Amino acid sequence: MSIHAILAAPDEVPVLRAVVDPLVPLSDEARRFVFVICADDLGDRVSAALAGLPVIEHDDEKMIARCDARTLAELRALCWALGTIFQAPEGEPFVTELSYCNLTPRVVASPDRAAVRGALEKAGLTVADAAELSAGRAPIDDAAAIARAMAPFEEHFSPEVAAAARAWLEGEDGPIPAAIREAESEYYSSPAGVVSDALTGAVERWNPRISRKLLDLWIACREPRELALHLGLGEEDLQPEFGVDRARSVAAALEAGGLHPALAVLAAKYCQGGSTWYLAPTLLARPAIFTEALALDREVARALAAEAVPTMGLQYSPGALEQLRAFVASRSPALGIEALKKIVELLPDAIDEAHLEVAAEGAEALALCQLAAALEQADGKRFAGALRRANERWMSALAPAEMVAQLREVQSRDDALVDVEVAWSRLIDRLAANPGDPFGDGPQGRSIGTCNVIVSSLPAPAGALKERLNALCREHGAALGSLRRPLEKKAGIKPPPAPYKDGDLEELPEALAKAWKTARKRSWAAGIRLPKGATEKALVAAEKALGVKLPAELRASFSVHDGAGEDECFRGCRLYGIAEAVEQRAWLLENEGAPFEADWLPITDDGAGNHACVVLRGKDAGAVMDFDHETGPGRRLAKSFAAYLQGANWE
Repeated sequence: MSIHAILAAPDEVPVLRAVVDPLVPLSDEARRFVFVICADDLGDRVSAALAGLPVIEHDDEKMIARCDARTLAELRALCWALGTIFQAPEGEPFVTELSYCNLTPRVVASPDRAAVRGALEKAGLTVADAAELSAGRAPIDDAAAIARAMAPFEEHFSPEVAAAARAWLEGEDGPIPAAIREAESEYYSSPAGVVSDALTGAVERWNPRISRKLLDLWIACREPRELALHLGLGEEDLQPEFGVDRARSVAAALEAGGLHPALAVLAAKYCQGGSTWYLAPTLLARPAIFTEALALDREVARALAAEAVPTMGLQYSPGALEQLRAFVASRSPALGIEALKKIVELLPDAIDEAHLEVAAEGAEALALCQLAAALEQADGKRFAGALRRANERWMSALAPAEMVAQLREVQSRDDALVDVEVAWSRLIDRLAANPGDPFGDGPQGRSIGTCNVIVSSLPAPAGALKERLNALCREHGAALGSLRRPLEKKAGIKPPPAPYKDGDLEELPEALAKAWKTARKRSWAAGIRLPKGATEKALVAAEKALGVKLPAELRASFSVHDGAGEDECFRGCRLYGIAEAVEQRAWLLENEGAPFEADWLPITDDGAGNHACVVLRGKDAGAVMDFDHETGPGRRLAKSFAAYLQGANWE
């Protein structure tokens, strides 16, 4: 069926009717106005056909006189919503040459549908009524529904479980057998997961009885806060629906099955189609549900509030915004960070510092900083310093190790969200309190490495903070460990000379000597002191364990510096000493993972099981190769260890 235009009134489209009643107050006359929906590329033809009819335009003074400004705003909001609700694949059903069918609804300020239809048909355009398309589809029969539902059971569960599932689906209504409730497979930890594969976004459309059973199974087997009911799967097999309030139907079915109303709404948002955008916002008209959700779980209530913020056209509805403003004014604890981030774009004047204080409880640092930044941008005068206060709040609330981890997370996502003075103040406080173990996870803990990255990325402090940092470095110096040089650099303290004598490089091959000279300079500047070389005894023992002589260049390298210590400072990896390299090779050869080459020696570890390796013998002896823990041996990284060392970054 190919249609140039669809005619609709709000009461004829179930999704829209469910929105208009609680949120978008329209007069009886306006509810009978005719909306004309067509593809963008047909807009000019439709406008020309409707010439002479009272089509509402943004700047039409006659229409402004006929409809008050509020009604005009509501009608335009509904136009946007209809464009979303009737969105469909190319050519289904709209006539269009667009690869993606954007829709452009118009409003004729008249209930005379016959006149609108006549004008369009006179221009050679085909027309359909929304009621014809919003009626839904007949459900498929039990046999077809069961066949569809059984496919994932039969693929992923044992024959016994599949047989029990079939018997239960085919049988009369009754309790879910334990054999199904307690079933597990390699792919699914419980039958709750398989339900997502057995249903589509139009669950009740294709078979109410079977879908009811599957929804009951999901409710019974899911984790207490699990909401991942992915109801869009398989939807491509079905004819598209237009205007059917599928999300509301699914939410009602889940609630009827015993699911908390808030959880039912959040689960139903995974349905396919435009109805998902218009379910949660209608809850603004019944704010008690947010209080009920808070009694269940604060994060559930906050997720629900975030979904309830009007969008997809409703953000332009005066009625919907009034309901939202009233909800914001209630200062409900359900108004978390995600909800406020949306609200600040719609009603920045409705939010104040008290909202930020409430939302900050239990919030992630990144989200809190993003909200504070958005508030400052929306009203720099009223929210001056909000980002600084947000930084002070979360940095002082967290344990030291978690504070450092969250600081790096915020910094890596958007360093503009980090208040530099607050960050330096907190770091200096921790370092002064315990220079050797400032974050409580040990001198070699992950937090030290994270702090190294943070310090390198932070702008140098100024004024009193620079003086504090300078005093810290001079007083505690060596106790700061690997943080010493990065901190001294930020404090403007020149480093002492490197503790190496280049005379021990004279007997090395020229390329290797040059590479180690560069490496010493870069690593020392980064605050890294390289260990002494391996003894001859250690090198002989390694060769005995390997059953092969080390390539001359690699052997000479280990004799100068036996790796680079415990930090992941060499190309983002640890550089092994000889003993650890031999030990790691033995483990890789015995491991059941990706096959490892016996003639390779791992020399680095990226912390995720991947290694750079030197070839011990053969035509490629001395070359540096890549090893991936999932795929095994890979590409050549460098023709020699000297070349690999020369190009390394140290941090």
